[in-house]
Amino acid sequence: MANQANQQEQAARPEGAAGTASGNATDNITGPATGNAAAAVHHLLPDSLFVAVWGALVVLTAITSGASVWFPGTVGHTVALIVTPLKAALVLTFFMHLKYESVGFRAMLFATLGIVVVFLGLTYMDYLYR
Repeated sequence: MANQANQQEQAARPEGAAGTASGNATDNITGPATGNAAAAVHHLLPDSLFVAVWGALVVLTAITSGASVWFPGTVGHTVALIVTPLKAALVLTFFMHLKYESVGFRAMLFATLGIVVVFLGLTYMDYLYR
């Protein structure tokens, strides 16, 4: 009897939908076995974009290294503090696909990063005034 119910449920399920009779399985294409294809949209980006981002990261690394070699001290540190967040933004945006995440996820990430920046700033303020 249970076998017949499973066969009827599988027949009623749209083609390509995954899941078991309990609905606990996941589908590699649509995400959780809800049949909702919009729940897991995959953005396929061209390889040329990744190569361009990699090239930008190499150039920014060369700028940081050059500044620390040719302008040691305050100028080199200032350049590093400006360039490093740009590199992090490129990695977060393209390699970690943050560009395609929801607004709520991005807000949580930036709030967390903001808290880290505040604590680092407080730490450096303590160091400067000793």
